Amino acid sequence: MDGQSLIYGSRALSFVGGPSVGGVLVQALSAPLAVFADALSFLGSAFFLGRIRPAEPPTDDSSGSVLAGARFIAGSALVRASLIAVAMVNFFNLMFFALYLLYAVRVLHIRPGVVGVLLGAAAVGALVGGLLGSVLGLRPALWVAVLGGTAGFALLLPTPLPRYRLPA
Repeated sequence: MDGQSLIYGSRALSFVGGPSVGGVLVQALSAPLAVFADALSFLGSAFFLGRIRPAEPPTDDSSGSVLAGARFIAGSALVRASLIAVAMVNFFNLMFFALYLLYAVRVLHIRPGVVGVLLGAAAVGALVGGLLGSVLGLRPALWVAVLGGTAGFALLLPTPLPRYRLPA
């Protein structure tokens, strides 16, 4: 539980900081240079990950390992529910991000740095859920992470809607 809490807490922290830093980089440098800076960060990450020499257990070469994993997921109500919840949250979040970014920048003319900060602030609920995982236990932490992670998008709702005129 502590390991999962650390993994998802660091993932959520990247969702808080990533869009904010990305928006500021786009605003300060331009989009192509921000993508280049992001590529450099991946090279730095690969360098540091390459220096890690973990002691890994031998792999299981049995032919039923994928089916055994599928059976485990199907047999565990908690794992199955969390998998479905995460899949739905990811699907709708990615759809929302694609549309909101275009709408915020092209229609509302919000500066990229402000859009990044708004999207980073919207991910604070998932960060809280990840941090509270080892304190609350698995079930409450999942509720806090899923509901808190999506409730943060309420911060983005006050943006004005465009006025459309119907053709005559």
